[in-house]
Amino acid sequence: MRIGKVVSHLGFELELAILPLEKLRPHEETIPAAVSTLREELLHDEVQFDPVIVDSNTMTILDGMHRHRALIEISAKSCLVCAVDYTDKRVKVSRWLRSVSLQEQSVESLSRQLHLTLERKRDEAIEMVDLRKCSAALLWGEKAYLFPDQGGLFQSFKIVKSFDSLCSALKLEVSLEPDDKPDLHEVRRAILYVPMPTKADVVHAALTSTFFPPKSTRHAIPARPLGIGVPLEILRRQPSDDTIDMVSELERILGKTTPRRLGPGAIYKGRKYEETIYLYEP
Repeated sequence: MRIGKVVSHLGFELELAILPLEKLRPHEETIPAAVSTLREELLHDEVQFDPVIVDSNTMTILDGMHRHRALIEISAKSCLVCAVDYTDKRVKVSRWLRSVSLQEQSVESLSRQLHLTLERKRDEAIEMVDLRKCSAALLWGEKAYLFPDQGGLFQSFKIVKSFDSLCSALKLEVSLEPDDKPDLHEVRRAILYVPMPTKADVVHAALTSTFFPPKSTRHAIPARPLGIGVPLEILRRQPSDDTIDMVSELERILGKTTPRRLGPGAIYKGRKYEETIYLYEP
């Protein structure tokens, strides 16, 4: 891309730039309440502190779907982004899994309503989903209920949407669990288990606007810049074909401070980051 400032982290390039919002391609839907919170935060601060993470080749948004949507809703025309090479093996994609606290009878009822009609042992069900031989499974203890058809990845995520809607109607609190959490086998919690998306799946979703449900994928990158602070006044300008002005504005902003490098495990704005962060806050 080479229209911004490149920060190198152990040979991994993070390119900061200000780009038109219309060029960015989300791959997931958003949660209205989360968008509203970010919208109010942006209006209060009058700046975008943290960049949206995008693939430098396809402009697929990897992290920052809600921030992207909030900027659109406050009439911004451009967005601060951090572009990375999504094909780099150091960029990882994984999944979020949904879980709810249920008794066994309620698990069976929920399975029927989701049309998960085949009963299998837990490990067998997990293997079938991982091999994409079925679309989804509801795990409970050592048991599992499977969706009988191989409808492809996006059939799986239709089931996720149905699960979210049904749990909301039943007033069940849904928790998001990383798929590497060690206690996912915990009895009394039902886990909706879906296939692992690939990078190709993510890009396909973005390019075709066939969106995943909110909070479906998890992306990890070796490092990320935070706390930069681009004023909304700049982001509300109409993008120009000539990018020199935006590059100059970004260089000016970045020149005001030297980023602090914080190792994995650092906490910023209440969130713990597993990767290294470069914090531009004064």
